[in-house]
Parts: sequence; C-alpha cells; structure tokens
Amino acid sequence: MYIKDYSISNLYYLHSNTISFGRVLVKENHRKKGLAKEMVQKAITFITEHLNEKEIRISAQSYLQKFYETFGFRQVSDIYLEDGIKHMEMFYQKNTTS
Repeated sequence: MYIKDYSISNLYYLHSNTISFGRVLVKENHRKKGLAKEMVQKAITFITEHLNEKEIRISAQSYLQKFYETFGFRQVSDIYLEDGIKHMEMFYQKNTTS
C-alpha cells in the first residue's frame, strides 16, 4: 500500500510461510488523523480476506506494542534490537469463530 505521504511498504511471506507487513509510515504533517490505524486495518483485511491467510507475524517497534494490540496482535518474543531500535515480534491470528 502506498499513498504519497503514508504507506505500508512491504507485504511478504516469512521463512515460516507466515505473512507479514512492515514499514508503516505516516509523514509527520499527516499524523494524528488515524491514517496508521486505517492502513493497518486495511492490511489485515487484505491479508485475511483476499489472501485467505489466518496468521500474520510482524516485527514491531516496542513503543507501538499497545497500538498493535488494539488490532489483536500479541507479543511473542523478547525485545531485541533491529537497526539499533527496540523491536518485538508480534503475532495475529484471525478469529475463525462466528
């Protein structure tokens, strides 16, 4: 997904054959408008409804843990450094019960 001032630049399968997305970016002058929430929700919907995947694994910056938890992601690793920034692995599983 890419729109001029905000984007999710990567959608890919990990070695474990679990899909992931990364680099959720909103330029500073477009923040506080709900764009990141909208992009993440659209990514989840695309992955679960169009690709028929039930699981998503991401590498999230640790300060965004609560943000991703609002979508149903949960922390599944200890904190580690990626490019000198604290990250954690997070996992989402689509609720298949009606």
